[in-house]
Amino acid sequence: MSYIRLKSVSVSYDLRNTNKSTNGKITRRFFALDSLNCEINDGDRVAVLGAAGSGKTSFLKVVSGILPPTKGTLHVNGKVNAELTKNHTMLGELSISDNIRLAAYYRGLKASQVDVYLNELLLSSGLDNFRNQPLKVLSAGMKRALTTSLLFADSAQVVVFDEWVNALTKVSEDGVDVFRDVIDRSDILIFATHKLPLVQKYCNRVIVLQDGVIVEDGPLEKVLPLYKAQLDPNELVEDSEDSDDEGL
Repeated sequence: MSYIRLKSVSVSYDLRNTNKSTNGKITRRFFALDSLNCEINDGDRVAVLGAAGSGKTSFLKVVSGILPPTKGTLHVNGKVNAELTKNHTMLGELSISDNIRLAAYYRGLKASQVDVYLNELLLSSGLDNFRNQPLKVLSAGMKRALTTSLLFADSAQVVVFDEWVNALTKVSEDGVDVFRDVIDRSDILIFATHKLPLVQKYCNRVIVLQDGVIVEDGPLEKVLPLYKAQLDPNELVEDSEDSDDEGL
């Protein structure tokens, strides 16, 4: 059974005064996360919400094993695959098929396995009709769908995304719900987003962070209305066909 357990987890940094008169002395300690206690279990599909600077990215990095806690303990049972960056090493001049073939060779697949791998990745990413197109002509969302399929070609029990998940979900409009496929293949899903319709569609649990502290944690139907009630109406972001997620 997959799980993630955080016990009294803190991530903190020493802030130094750059004024010459202080000789760079530490002035205070900044807590990106402060004494978090949280357990995420098999079947949880968790949205991590909060304003900018609330600690969402630090939380995702900690549960992914990328950022070690300054204090407290983290226990993870299950393989974790995390996608917390929008920069990927693929070659824009090559076709989608050739990029996938390169990935297959880097993974050490035999020549007899490459075509099967290629076709599976094209189908799972929803890009089969674009197989011969240069990578550079694809939209940001389509590139990320391809990258995600590459990342999760190997099975993982825990998957973690940052806010570019917004672009990934758009590909489902072509008839293949790539993100739903990722969910179905995982035991635990955790992602941060500012688009609440995605939370309603894919999640069953919401964690709200504020100043590095968990202020709400519970079922979607209980926590999401509380979170929405605290937002300014202008902050309620809806999905849009024309929105550009490149700068997530």
